Amino acid sequence: METMGNNGYQPSIPELDDALTGTEVQTVAERGSETVVGTAAEPAVETVPESAAETVSATAASGITEEQHSEETVQNSGADAVASVQEEQTPKEDPSICFLQGHKYLVGDGVRKDTRKAVALFERAIQLNNFEAAEYLGIQYYQGKNLRTNLKKSFDYFKLAADNGLSFSQFWTGFFYDDGETVDRNIGEAVRYYTMSAESNFLPALSRLGELHLDSTVPGSRSELAFKYLRKAASMNDRPSMKLLALLYDTGTGTDQDYEKALELYQNLAERNDPDALCALGRFYSRGLGVEVDLEKGARYYRMAADLGSVHAQALLGNIYDFVSSETRNYNKSFECYKKGTELGSADAMYYLGLSYAEGRGTDVDYEKARHYYELSLSVDFTPEYNHSYAFARGILHDPKSLSAQRAKSLFALAVLYENGDGVEEDLDHAVSLYEQAAKLDDADALFNLARLYDGGYGVEKDIFKAIEYYTKAANLGDAEAQSIIGEYYLEGNSVSKNYPLALKYIKMAAEQEYPEALCNLGLAYEHGYAVKPSLAKAEKCYKQAAELGDCNAPYFLGCLYEKSGNQDPELAFHYFQAAAGLDNEKAMYKVAAMLREGIGTEQDYVRAVQYYRQAAERGYARAQNDLAIMYKNGIGVHQSYEKAAMYFKLAAEQGHPRAISYLSMFYELGLGVTKDLRLAREYFEKSASLGFEFSE
Repeated sequence: METMGNNGYQPSIPELDDALTGTEVQTVAERGSETVVGTAAEPAVETVPESAAETVSATAASGITEEQHSEETVQNSGADAVASVQEEQTPKEDPSICFLQGHKYLVGDGVRKDTRKAVALFERAIQLNNFEAAEYLGIQYYQGKNLRTNLKKSFDYFKLAADNGLSFSQFWTGFFYDDGETVDRNIGEAVRYYTMSAESNFLPALSRLGELHLDSTVPGSRSELAFKYLRKAASMNDRPSMKLLALLYDTGTGTDQDYEKALELYQNLAERNDPDALCALGRFYSRGLGVEVDLEKGARYYRMAADLGSVHAQALLGNIYDFVSSETRNYNKSFECYKKGTELGSADAMYYLGLSYAEGRGTDVDYEKARHYYELSLSVDFTPEYNHSYAFARGILHDPKSLSAQRAKSLFALAVLYENGDGVEEDLDHAVSLYEQAAKLDDADALFNLARLYDGGYGVEKDIFKAIEYYTKAANLGDAEAQSIIGEYYLEGNSVSKNYPLALKYIKMAAEQEYPEALCNLGLAYEHGYAVKPSLAKAEKCYKQAAELGDCNAPYFLGCLYEKSGNQDPELAFHYFQAAAGLDNEKAMYKVAAMLREGIGTEQDYVRAVQYYRQAAERGYARAQNDLAIMYKNGIGVHQSYEKAAMYFKLAAEQGHPRAISYLSMFYELGLGVTKDLRLAREYFEKSASLGFEFSE
């Protein structure tokens, strides 16, 4: 969470001067004197050094207001005031009486108000080890009601009381170090004093410690301690602590994730009309977190939060109508929600409104407006209050990285506009710059697009090593496509050394996200034993899962699997090859043609075989081009045609197919479908031989 010292954290301090009257003053005074054991000359606890007490006492008079000083001047001279104090020396040896008399003179309770006498009496009480008097002066100098405000003196008195065990003062000393306005900010000292105060179960200290232990920038912060302190504060019915505790259960921070406990706390807070809790409940029901998915209920909670002024609720409500479920999809409603959220200042709503214009959802496509709202979202000031409520809306604990996700989305969307020239002049340099800004904020989409640009040399100089670097970063941030690609790099040794264990690591990561291509590669790993024990059963399972997800290669791999000895099922192999061919897989087309030609797994059918050979050949598959040439040469399934045979042999030969090259040698030697040319015949023969192919007809 955000630290709040210099950006809004301001605890309240009680009006003790009004509250402490009669017996209550007596109680405080006596409680202060209870710390004294023995005589004043032999105290059991730390005393104020005489010189220090004198210094504080001497400077205390400067806290008297001009009005109070004038009043005292009329009352008596300075000498008379000193004499008056001296007359009371005997009772002042009792610290509780000093405290009581100091209070009376401070507020004018039964005596004429005299702040100089009051401060002198409190000082004497402090010298006699009544540190409640120091705490009381700390309050007075902070409030500025009876003494002129002096925060430095307030801090000194609070620290004196804190160092002598008073939990209230320990908290306030921590606050001064936390705030950093009166004394240099020292978060370590702040935590130390807060911790001392929390040992006495002082609620504000418990609550603040919980917040600080959620701040990753605080040295020694631990989420487990945050949970400990916030749970204690929440048990004392502290509403802010209850909210944060709910978020800890919600996110599994500092404790096991427990949606039921989070839900109970959010519901408690929602009954008190807390908009953040209502937003959280909307998220729970729309996503099915600890409850059954109930989009209507989720939308109702978001509307309630919006009615109470939540900045983020409209964007979340818009998401329900936009893309959460096809059952609730209503682009017109989502568009209106994003417009309302934009008016309230939600960066998310601005981004989604831009996206609606870019994709024509609920409105006409308007790239210029899309750009405007993307840029507008980047101008939002993420105040502590904004970030705090966003945490509950999205279910994330905000550290600087998670806060940057909002900016990164808009930077990425702008980059896409400039890359494609949508609504702006195409500018790849600017697109790359925007992608790089988003990438620095750990945006996986931006990292992937940078990898793609460097991989293909689009707008940047082609650099496969930079591409691999960006793919890897995107993969480590959870991008399934990047995980699959980098896995293939290591599997095939493409620009990197082959590394089957590393390949398998990334392929499995992508497969766990049900990325079809990765599932195919995982199947290959199991089929061929790449860094795993070979298992045709596991390979089959992976291929089938990828096929169900619509991967065009998966049926082909299944067909190949059923061709294997020990796992042979020709009819099943033909079925899967035919399915893959229907998905435009040229290798599968070739397999179907070969099986039709030989009558394996299906009835022999030369005409259909030629059809499949032709489809694969037209897609540039060399083996199909060679075999189709042979069908034309021999007149199988087609009318014999040396000319067409020569044409397809040439296409295959251009791709280095050795058998096609050898046939061309024979065709030029005999003049079959081409003009006889012994020189070319010799060249093709030598090329075929260099490839290790010996022709035999």
